Amino acid sequence: MKPVTHIVGIEFQAPFTAVYIAKVHIPILWEELNSREHEIINFMSKENRVGVSLSRNRVYHYIAGIEVANPKLTPEKMVTATLPIREYAVYSHFGETSRVEIDETYFFMLEKIRKQGLDHDPNAYNLPVR
Repeated sequence: MKPVTHIVGIEFQAPFTAVYIAKVHIPILWEELNSREHEIINFMSKENRVGVSLSRNRVYHYIAGIEVANPKLTPEKMVTATLPIREYAVYSHFGETSRVEIDETYFFMLEKIRKQGLDHDPNAYNLPVR
């Protein structure tokens, strides 16, 4: 298991009932991160971008970020997320990125991990990698 991971990036939050607006805001977050990446120091690799989301509770929370070695020097108007040490399921989504299509991939993944005798933590982060 790898050590704790720190992500520095640009944040978006909205009520889960308005998650559809994330389709508009998330690409804007990535554009802003790309234009401000020079402000982030101690990055592990600028090529590995990580989207950090908590989307299965009352607030949809998304961070477009870059993994850093030390989160102490977070640029102004950026946030830091510290991801807990744990096992993460890794899966790929191909095709449309509508809410229905993403949910189908998510539920397919849940079925697969449950068949292996595992379960998921609905309060844990999802980490779409770009």
